[in-house]
Amino acid sequence: MASLDIIEQALTEKLIDSPFDFPQLPSHTLTVRQLAAKSSVHLNEIVLLIEQDKGLSKHLEKLADSPLYRQPLPPYDLKGAIVRIGIKATSNVILTYVLKNLFTCQTYMARKYQGEIWQHSLVFAALSSILAKHVGTIDTDKALLSSLLQDVGSLFLVTQLDDYPDVVSVPQNVRVLCNQLNRVLGTKLIDSWQLPNSFNNVIKTKDFWAFSASKKYNLIDHTLIARYLFLYQNPRTKPTPELSSLASFQKSPFQYWRHADPMRIYATIYAETTQLVDMLGGNAKGILIPPPRSAFGKY
Repeated sequence: MASLDIIEQALTEKLIDSPFDFPQLPSHTLTVRQLAAKSSVHLNEIVLLIEQDKGLSKHLEKLADSPLYRQPLPPYDLKGAIVRIGIKATSNVILTYVLKNLFTCQTYMARKYQGEIWQHSLVFAALSSILAKHVGTIDTDKALLSSLLQDVGSLFLVTQLDDYPDVVSVPQNVRVLCNQLNRVLGTKLIDSWQLPNSFNNVIKTKDFWAFSASKKYNLIDHTLIARYLFLYQNPRTKPTPELSSLASFQKSPFQYWRHADPMRIYATIYAETTQLVDMLGGNAKGILIPPPRSAFGKY
């Protein structure tokens, strides 16, 4: 077996240093995003595009009745679901939907790792989105998509490991390569899809707890706090710095909550997060740990 350094160098030369044709998003995804970016767009144009994909249509209708958008009555049809979610948010939800099946692996072990990365990404994205709902100053759809894309480089990378069966057979080796290459591959994918640069910034600052740039609480700050909570609730991944010491926290709305410790904040969003994960077709079991009863309380 070649050393991990040699394999990393080979992957870097192939995927980063040389021109590489990354998987592209389906045409209807790009078309909906282009329509959503217009100052004025007829809703029926988007409905006609989306309703060609029955699976996507049902997905949007379920999401419109999720904790993020739920109203007393469920939406009557696809058009009602899009109105409730919002056109711009719908374009991001579609991107989320297609990402799951965009990268294909040939071997069982590669598919297994990719499935684990996807489930963790989906749960983290749901947590970030529900947290944004409670914050009120961050768009829930942007929080969802930026968090989901934070490990998109790793999702793609495992598709390239089919040629390295000795690597795929050792989980630690896969984690090392993903940690080393996720940022640069993720940003290249975001660029190739012509998505907003703010998503790139979220990828670049992953786990950078000392990050501090703008004076105003922004998407990067929010994603850092969401990731902190996501890691904190599991004793095996608990971050070492105190949440209150993070620059992102010190300019966030959470500093004004009566109970601003991480477990109390996590407990506040836990139930809605698990519901949203279910709505998105994910599984939070084993990823999110139920908070202790002592953690529940009004903020």
